[in-house]
Amino acid sequence: MRLTLRTLLAYLDDVLEPEDADQIARKISESEFASELRYRALSSSRKLQLSSPPLDAVGTGHDANTVADYLDNTLSLDQVPEFERVCLESDTSLAEVVSCHRIMMMVLGEPAQIRPELRQHLNGLIDSAGKTSGESVVEPEETVSAPVTLDEQRQVREKPDYVAAGARSGLGRLAVASILVILIGLVGLRLAGPFNADHSILGGFFSSPEDLVDRGESESQVDPSPPETAGYSSQLPNPDLDQPIARNDNLLAMNQLGNEYLLRRTGSENSWQPVGVDEQLVPGDQLLSLPLFHPRISLSNSIQVTLDGYCKVALHPASTTSGTIMAVDHGQLSLYNVGSRESTIDLELAGIAGIAQLPSPGARILIEVSHYIPPGDNPLEMEPVSVVRLICIGSANWKTPNVTQPAGIAVEAGYLTYTMVADQQPVRGRVDTLPVWVTRQGTEKPLEREAASGLLENMDLEQPIETLLLKQLEGHNRVEVRALAAECLAVLGQYDAVLQCWNDAEYRSHWERQVQLVCQLATSGTDRAREIQQSLSRQREQRSDVLYRLLLGYSPEQLEGEAGVTLVEQLNDSDMDVRLLAHLNLKWITGFSKEYRAHKSPDQQSPQIQGWRQLLKEGLVRYEEAPGPQMVLSPLLP
Repeated sequence: MRLTLRTLLAYLDDVLEPEDADQIARKISESEFASELRYRALSSSRKLQLSSPPLDAVGTGHDANTVADYLDNTLSLDQVPEFERVCLESDTSLAEVVSCHRIMMMVLGEPAQIRPELRQHLNGLIDSAGKTSGESVVEPEETVSAPVTLDEQRQVREKPDYVAAGARSGLGRLAVASILVILIGLVGLRLAGPFNADHSILGGFFSSPEDLVDRGESESQVDPSPPETAGYSSQLPNPDLDQPIARNDNLLAMNQLGNEYLLRRTGSENSWQPVGVDEQLVPGDQLLSLPLFHPRISLSNSIQVTLDGYCKVALHPASTTSGTIMAVDHGQLSLYNVGSRESTIDLELAGIAGIAQLPSPGARILIEVSHYIPPGDNPLEMEPVSVVRLICIGSANWKTPNVTQPAGIAVEAGYLTYTMVADQQPVRGRVDTLPVWVTRQGTEKPLEREAASGLLENMDLEQPIETLLLKQLEGHNRVEVRALAAECLAVLGQYDAVLQCWNDAEYRSHWERQVQLVCQLATSGTDRAREIQQSLSRQREQRSDVLYRLLLGYSPEQLEGEAGVTLVEQLNDSDMDVRLLAHLNLKWITGFSKEYRAHKSPDQQSPQIQGWRQLLKEGLVRYEEAPGPQMVLSPLLP
């Protein structure tokens, strides 16, 4: 049986045959997207703050008749894909379909329950009406068959009087209100900036310098840059057009996007401060991008830098020249030539020095900097190994001082890459696809973007950022905003909040992302690992050693010993956070989920736990590939 929205609804309402239900359950467990959709379908109908579509709404997915046609299986085949797409993108539409389907299944499966006193009351009303009129009720000579399907019912049914009356009486008011809303919207858009490529909202509808492709490549080469908010500020100083290369001598940097949070601190400060739009950055500044945010920095040599999520960057004055070095300690970012000529910039990637060369407009370099500690090893006892990957798009290139560039690879297809582990020589290669994080920019799930926007609501930027995040964590009514606030606090060195989330089932859809973040922080250095261990001791004094051990992961040798048995048995633990970390370890090691849910009690998970025990018995609780430094890099698209 195929897994579609319709079969998912039938599975959730338990109306499938046992064999079909098993097939659908297996497909859901194998697909992360399907698992998330299942959770959205279950949770969306329970959200009290989620409104329902208006009675007179129009359009596929919003019109009540369209919903009825879909549930009645009479919607035309060419409309079904569009209807399901709307439901997948809108929690409101999804909740409407889920709720209506559930009600239909209840009505079809159970007879209507009428209380005896209500039945007697209705019979009395009929009897009294017959006596008053003095006429007996006469059966009609001809019986007319009642419409069976929803489609037949609509052919003989008019719009309810209260809907029609409301529509007639409110038509004039609706027209006036619509005109006012349009005018207010136009004024608001105009206040946000001129209607051109620099507009913060509508800029994507205009051509911008990012639309240029690299002129150094063939005409068939298309710039794979993801959709981003429009361009760099006109306040930046223009490069000297008499020079053939825009170098980073006396480099000026400015923050460009006010709706994407960027923090800064200097060497003499301990606290992070927000960077305003068009505010200049100078050598000595340390920069921090928070999870789920994508701040952008424009440089005076026409290079545009976009940070992706959690990222730590610093601007250092060069020791031998008057230029500026951009040092990246951790994170993912892209460099883009939005000027009209060649640009270069000196970089220091986890201590590895080099020069990013962007010879022509549209050239781009993708950078990932992470840290690796072998699974099972304690970061308190060893230093992490830096792992760096650069992907050059178009004519972009990477130059390492005192290293001869190999030849003979430039004519090959794909994107040129450089991978560097610790102080080893760069390994040059080619890839056919881009990392997942690049294609994700600008296309995140709606809840993620709403969480990032909600985090900035009503924030007094004069207060310390940690205080503002704690207020959002304690007082915001949306769980995705509170979850993001906990992650941001972890990045800032306060781990208590995110560790507490792992014992609260309300945060379960954010657990895996949070655990991945804490594991990244733990492997980034001894100080971070010690702080996380201390926070666990404060929060979970009795189980802190068990939880910290689970955060370290397990080596292949440990799994061959008792570690595999321990992990599987911890799925039966009484503590939710222990079950969570044990299951995530097993999932990351084997690639299986087995439909286990850490927020449910072990008594409800007996079949799933037994499934893991069977995998262990078959020797399948093991890595598909031996872990290595490159496992910390973002996966490439298939």
